[in-house]
Amino acid sequence: MTLVAKTLNFLTQILDDPDKTNVQEEWIKLQNMIRSKYTLDADQQIFEDVLNGMPVEEALKAAAEKTTENEIEFF
Repeated sequence: MTLVAKTLNFLTQILDDPDKTNVQEEWIKLQNMIRSKYTLDADQQIFEDVLNGMPVEEALKAAAEKTTENEIEFF
């Protein structure tokens, strides 16, 4: 939950400030913050695929096809 809250807070700061909205570096900082929180290779790949234009459902399907039982993270 903390990651979601921090990410949404940062996104809100970008969207609320017209000076930041069109600054590519602000969006890259947000992407890097999100990227740094993923622990599984599959999660990182899904994020990269979506950033590169792949539809979310397609990225999830591709990751599921590559995931083995040994890669499943249990909480």
